[in-house]
Amino acid sequence: MGGSKIIHLSMLDGSILKGGPLLKAPTVCLLVSDGGYSHVGLSSVIERTTSVGCRYYMTWGKAADILHDVVDEILEQSGDWFEDVVTSSHRSEPPREVAWFYINAALPSESDVQYCISYSKETKKLQKLLNECEGYLNRDSC
Repeated sequence: MGGSKIIHLSMLDGSILKGGPLLKAPTVCLLVSDGGYSHVGLSSVIERTTSVGCRYYMTWGKAADILHDVVDEILEQSGDWFEDVVTSSHRSEPPREVAWFYINAALPSESDVQYCISYSKETKKLQKLLNECEGYLNRDSC
């Protein structure tokens, strides 16, 4: 996994903020929110990431449980393929545990995973999570 990067997407409109482009590949997407998100923007993120192969959506932050439910609704409304997609909420887990799971365990049978993270605004809490994720990505073995 060394050399991988995290692609940042805006939860407000689905646009790529950093690290793009999105490629067709097994993908895991971490959705981070403490309350602010746009349903239209979240739908854009889901549409954009499922089209390239996202098979796992993780939610984290104070709004993780709400986001999880909304992601499930969006996936269910999108068609039959949603049954192949896993979602999970990690609301109260510390950044280190979320980062470890995101990088190492979300898609354990895949060796070349694309990582996306989507958020509405940058915070110190988000930066701490990103630092943990980068740390795991830059290790040769975890």
